[in-house]
Amino acid sequence: VALLGLAAPLLQGAAAARAATAEATPAVPADQSKSMEDLLAQIATDFTSGNGFGANSTEALTEMASNPGLAGTVVAAGGFVLILSAIFSVFKIVLTGGAGLFLVKEFQTQFQGESREATKVVERTVKRLAGEPADLLDERKLRVKRLNDEFVGLQAALVEQTEGKASAVALRERARRTRFAAAWAQTLDSLEVTAEERRKVEQAVSDFTKEELKRRSEFEEAREAWIRSTLTNKFSFNGAFSRLSLGFALDKELKLQDKLIQSVREALPAAALERLKDAVGADGDLGWIADAGAIQVGGKAEGSSARPLPKHVYVLTFDGDPAAAGASMLAQEVDAVLGAAHKPEEVVLRLKSPGGTVTGYGFAAAQLMRFREHGVRLVVCVDELAASGGYLMACCADRILCSPWAAIGSIGVISGVPNVADRLGREGLRVIQTTAGKWKRTVDPFQEPTKEALAKAQSDIQMVYRQFADFVKANRPGVEIDEVATGEVWFGPDALARGLVDELRTSQDYVQRRVAEGHEVFALSYSE
Repeated sequence: VALLGLAAPLLQGAAAARAATAEATPAVPADQSKSMEDLLAQIATDFTSGNGFGANSTEALTEMASNPGLAGTVVAAGGFVLILSAIFSVFKIVLTGGAGLFLVKEFQTQFQGESREATKVVERTVKRLAGEPADLLDERKLRVKRLNDEFVGLQAALVEQTEGKASAVALRERARRTRFAAAWAQTLDSLEVTAEERRKVEQAVSDFTKEELKRRSEFEEAREAWIRSTLTNKFSFNGAFSRLSLGFALDKELKLQDKLIQSVREALPAAALERLKDAVGADGDLGWIADAGAIQVGGKAEGSSARPLPKHVYVLTFDGDPAAAGASMLAQEVDAVLGAAHKPEEVVLRLKSPGGTVTGYGFAAAQLMRFREHGVRLVVCVDELAASGGYLMACCADRILCSPWAAIGSIGVISGVPNVADRLGREGLRVIQTTAGKWKRTVDPFQEPTKEALAKAQSDIQMVYRQFADFVKANRPGVEIDEVATGEVWFGPDALARGLVDELRTSQDYVQRRVAEGHEVFALSYSE
């Protein structure tokens, strides 16, 4: 209605245009012709009355289109409203910018003399907006991905296309059962309950497992008999009895689960029940407890289909650069592994590095040596490159694997400093340095090095080289250090022949083998 009101002056100005085109336009009976104002009012009435774009509006628009004069007026009105809308948009932007400047000025005035506190307020606000939690206990900087699920997901996607959807669903279902059984058992192990409460839960689970496995056997027998009788297309008492048995077996499943729930509720306090509820999860099924065979008692499993719970393997990744910038994040990941409640079976490090600074890679190697100090087995997998400082890190492992074309070695040290002393002399420039301590400066870019300074620099780099070689020898006692510590690089088979690695195998193949062996494999990655 407001837009139609704004267009009113244009409607009056269009009267002359209508008069000019009246002769060329077929005459319309006086009782049937309507003015532009009447037609627009008719459209506005439809919308304000809640009828929307009804028959009256359609009639009005049809008459406008059939009258060239009216159509031209409508186009002019539309252009005027478009210009007015653009003006309002510019005004809104200017108003928003002015408000922002006012807030900034007011903020500075409010915190005048307390700039540091103001900066902290801004930093905290930005971090909260970015999703950083107020409490460090709620941080989620360590990302954990279960590689068992990833591998099964890939297999299921292929099976779905080659063998059908049912096979893929069954594959995913088996993986979920295994994951549930591990989570259930680990949750029970972590519950803060008394020995008597734990015994009652274990007994309830053991009874449920035996009854559930028996029920499943009966169900399979009844289903097989029912299918055979149904396929004959003949009525038989055996088929009817099998169909009835199927119903009893399904009903018994619910009763067994209800009995298990009641027994656990009676045995455990409320807080422990909440932990178990989280372990079951939204996609869990209590019947899956029977797939684990039983619960572990004193580190040993009991039950007709008992099997040991899977052990954990953690996979870390280090993609190095000359500064070993990822060493600090590697340290956080090592902290997480060593701080876990249960000691892992092993840690796998996927390593790729051309080497770099002595201090950076020395720090990274020190982080890996912490695994050995805590008795955690470390396996390093090199798919592409582990040279110089990268191989220094690899030597911290109990076992080194590399792909056939991975580059290994470069046990040596290099140092270089550009020197522009001659050019500065030709330009008549000098750089004056003052030092305290005879060897505070040996070789620098602005002074011509003396023979004594060069000898000292060589002595320093030789010291680093000897420390590097000794570290390799101590952690790889089988290598002939004088033959390999030459700065050379060897590819997989040659590196294996010289004892620099233990096996030719890619990291993907090794990790998949650990999954196939029944381990729970998790990839960890820390991000700032």
